[in-house]
Amino acid sequence: MEEKKRIILYVIYEKYGILDDWYENLFQEFQKHGIYLACVVNGEINHQAKKLLEKYFDYIMYRENKGYDVSAYKACINYLYQEKLIKNELLICNNSFFAPLYPFDDMFNVMDNDNCDFWGITGSGGDKNIPYHIQSYFYVFKKSVVNSKDFYEFFLNLSEIKNYQEAVNKVELSLTDYLQSKGFKAASYMDKVIKTRYNDDQLSLIKNGCPVLKRRKLIYSKKYGFNHGINNIGLLHYIENNTDFNIKYIYKNLLREFPFDQIDYCLNNNIIIDEENNEINNLSNIKYYISYNEKSSILIEKLKNKYDFISNIEYIKTNTFIDVLHKISLDKSFDFYAHVGLVWRDFLPDEINFILAEHLFLSIISEKGVQNNIINHFRKNYTGMLIPFEFFHGIKFNYNKKQSKDTAYEIMKDNNMNIPLSKEIDILSIYSSFIINTEIKELIDNLDYKKLGEGYTSYINGGKLLRYISQYKLLAALKTGTNEIISRTLNNYIYKYKNTTLEDIIKSWWLSNKIKL
Repeated sequence: MEEKKRIILYVIYEKYGILDDWYENLFQEFQKHGIYLACVVNGEINHQAKKLLEKYFDYIMYRENKGYDVSAYKACINYLYQEKLIKNELLICNNSFFAPLYPFDDMFNVMDNDNCDFWGITGSGGDKNIPYHIQSYFYVFKKSVVNSKDFYEFFLNLSEIKNYQEAVNKVELSLTDYLQSKGFKAASYMDKVIKTRYNDDQLSLIKNGCPVLKRRKLIYSKKYGFNHGINNIGLLHYIENNTDFNIKYIYKNLLREFPFDQIDYCLNNNIIIDEENNEINNLSNIKYYISYNEKSSILIEKLKNKYDFISNIEYIKTNTFIDVLHKISLDKSFDFYAHVGLVWRDFLPDEINFILAEHLFLSIISEKGVQNNIINHFRKNYTGMLIPFEFFHGIKFNYNKKQSKDTAYEIMKDNNMNIPLSKEIDILSIYSSFIINTEIKELIDNLDYKKLGEGYTSYINGGKLLRYISQYKLLAALKTGTNEIISRTLNNYIYKYKNTTLEDIIKSWWLSNKIKL
């Protein structure tokens, strides 16, 4: 690697003041490529975060969270200019991306040998509505630019930024054109490695070597107006299997900042857990609870007759989900706890009622080695809860969603849980069948069951509380199933009911090509 020559200016804003572990990997990457590291913190960060910055950065500026990242750029560039620190190259970027997905070496090697004067990772625009511009989350200005008074005049004359759109208009949409008008040449790294016109799809960029993942492209945001839910099918799966970045950091950040239903909609948190073999495996790690009431007792008899080999199952006859939670809280012998809630739906034929019951039963309890894969999946520490894939989305149940959300919030608050999330968290669940790990169970153990309100007497509302608890622990609740069960239920659903289309369901599955229809 050639001698380090660039100053790196990094701007941070974290809503909750927490810097997760991935930041240290990024700072180490900065140290590899920067001779001097400067950081600007917009807003507050905690003590641990401050210690991390002090470990890596030569200069740290703390300021009010005002004027977005571009005002922070201006403030620190002014300091670096006054101190005469910039001589060869300046990299300025913000924490709007997760990184490094790949080491920066290849990117810097390509762009160091390019005859441009300034560059970024991606460029955008170039039509009659939006001029071509380097996107402002990552800029590199070479010696020709930083030794020019034009560069400093642009930032030092930057007027007050009052809102996000002003930040975009006054810097991102203006700086490239301004520097080009002064005779400087712009370039983007992705234009160099992707020879055809590329779009802003994150998966496509990363497959072609983009070393960063834009954070706000993952989640639909009213503020920023993005909705990349469909484009995110397979994105995390690809990152997990083809890069060095641990996706638990992505989940932790999103779970801290967004409602669960929004995450679920945009990330399509669905997985297929396949059978390893046809042998019955040791089930001692998972305890199963099957709950039913008088109406659904016929389902229990059918399942017992058909699957009489299963051990570690306890059947609970009850009309309330509180009984299920309480049973789980009293058991201390297992690593994972599963529940299947069997509900008889009067508006469905007997045949469909049994198909639904068997589907839920086999999604969690299988004779073909699924348990081993479930346990292995839980060892990935961003997962706290697995929920069976459910194809009955089109049926509307009569319950008060807002009241359920308020009740869950009050329960958590009454149990002295310091919720780092807003009351607007949506705690929707798919009924109440699940598998949880011991981290979630610990919170169940500590619940005051006398305070569980009437909203949690039903199977349906009960599952919402557990999803809320999972998010409180910054753990994801993923929908899951096996090829066999999913293909069977999809076929039954499409044949019997027309509430959605097969295409709509398939789009939500990362590994949809594995579903055998």
